Amino acid sequence: MDEEPLFNHVKFMQMLKVEGDDASCLNLNQVSQPVMLGVNSRLLDSVSAFSFQQLDHLVDPLHPWKILQHSLSVGVIPAFADQTVIQWGLGKSVGDTLIYKDESGRILKVKLMGGMDNSVFEGNLLISDSLLRVFYPSKSGSKLMLVNGPAEKQKEIFNTLETTFQDFGMMITPTSERLALFNSVQNTYLSVFMMLGGLGVIIGTFGLGFFILRNIMTRQVEIATYTALGFQRRFILRLMVTEFLIILVSGMAIGIVSALVAILPSFFSPAFQLPGIFLLIILMIVFISGLLWIVIPIRVFMKQNLVGVLKRE
Repeated sequence: MDEEPLFNHVKFMQMLKVEGDDASCLNLNQVSQPVMLGVNSRLLDSVSAFSFQQLDHLVDPLHPWKILQHSLSVGVIPAFADQTVIQWGLGKSVGDTLIYKDESGRILKVKLMGGMDNSVFEGNLLISDSLLRVFYPSKSGSKLMLVNGPAEKQKEIFNTLETTFQDFGMMITPTSERLALFNSVQNTYLSVFMMLGGLGVIIGTFGLGFFILRNIMTRQVEIATYTALGFQRRFILRLMVTEFLIILVSGMAIGIVSALVAILPSFFSPAFQLPGIFLLIILMIVFISGLLWIVIPIRVFMKQNLVGVLKRE
C-alpha cells in the first residue's frame, strides 16, 4: 500500500470484533449481548469523532472517548453505543450494564457510558481495542475497518482496495449508504406510525360527525321549541356550533397535551427537532375538518320543517 500514491492521504482504523447479536433497527427483537467492536479511542478522540446525545456524569464532554481507555473497576469496562440502540435495541439507559463472558469464562461487565447520535456503528458496542485484547486475547486481524480519504477520489479508492484485496473478500460500503439503509428502516417505522395516526384522525373526525348527528336527532324537540318561542334560526345555529366547537377545541387540547407528555424525553435530546410547520398544518386540517363536521349537519337540520316536529310531539 505504501507504493500507491493514491493512499498517501488515506487513513485506516482497524477494529477488533467480538461476535454477538444484531442490535440495530434491522432486528426487531431486543438483544442482551450485541456485537462488540474494539476501536482506537485515542484516534477518535484526537479528531473529536462523532457526536453524542447523552453522556454519563463520569464522561468528559470535551473528550468523551478518553473514558474508554481504562477499566472502570475490576471486570467492568466502559462502552458507547447509538442512543437508539441503547433505548430500543437493548431496552437500557446510559449508566446500565451488560453482562458478557470473556475468553476465560469470567464475568465481564460492560457499562454504557454514552449514547451516540445515529452513526455507522448502529447495532454495535464500542470499547477500547486495548481492553478488548485483555479480555479476548485470541482476537486478531480485522473484519471491519474505517477508511477515510478524499471524497473526490472515493470511487478510485474503493476500486483499488477491492481489486488489491479481492482474494480476501474485501467489500467496501460508503458510510452514506450504510446510514441510508438504517434510516430507510426507521423511516418505514415512522411512516407506518404516521399512517396509523392519520387513520386515527380520520376515524376521530367521522366519529365527531356521527356524534353531532345523533345529538341533533335527540334534540329535535328542544330546537323546535326554540323556534316556536321566537328565537331566530341564526341564533340557534350559532348556539349549537359554539357547544360543539367547545368539544372540538377541548379534544384537540387534550390530544396536544398528551402528545407533548409522550415526546417530553425527546425534548432534552440535542438532536431533536420539532417540525413546527408540519404540526401546525396537521392541527389546522384537524380543526377545519372538525368544524365542517359541526357546521354542515347543523345547517342541514335547520332547513327542515321544525314545526312538524312539535306537532308530532
